[in-house]
Amino acid sequence: MIHLTDKPLTDPIAVIGIQIRTNNASELSGQGQIGALWGRLFAENLPAQIPNRASESIFAVYSNYASDENGDYDYLLGCPVSTIENIPAGMTYAAIPTGDYAVFTSETGPVVEVVQAAWKHIWAVAATDLGPQTRLPHRLRSLRSPRRRPSQFPDRDSPQP
Repeated sequence: MIHLTDKPLTDPIAVIGIQIRTNNASELSGQGQIGALWGRLFAENLPAQIPNRASESIFAVYSNYASDENGDYDYLLGCPVSTIENIPAGMTYAAIPTGDYAVFTSETGPVVEVVQAAWKHIWAVAATDLGPQTRLPHRLRSLRSPRRRPSQFPDRDSPQP
């Protein structure tokens, strides 16, 4: 069973890691890249190479959706950081802006089954089931937010220093 709660994010979160561009059709066909990205993360001990880590957590950030569940999206796998200074070569960052978010909590179980079931549930949720300010992953078209405070993290589309 999937549980839905609302969570306000009062401070932006920056995540540094490795990123791919993919889509659900590729991922479900057996030709996906996400599994290999997770393998690379651990095989190369990439979390240890990320500077300014804010915690030991690993985040998977889905962003920059081209359209809906059928379109391409960016998938970044990495760690939350206190600053985006000194991003290692071959890595990038994503900024998660402040706002109200829908949080979906799944049951535990085999990762592939649990994640696929959670995403099927997420795609089926109607906007009317959520508050007017709540964001769903597929409805977040960019990392810019009109409600965002002056940011400590530049927009992803801006040139990096």
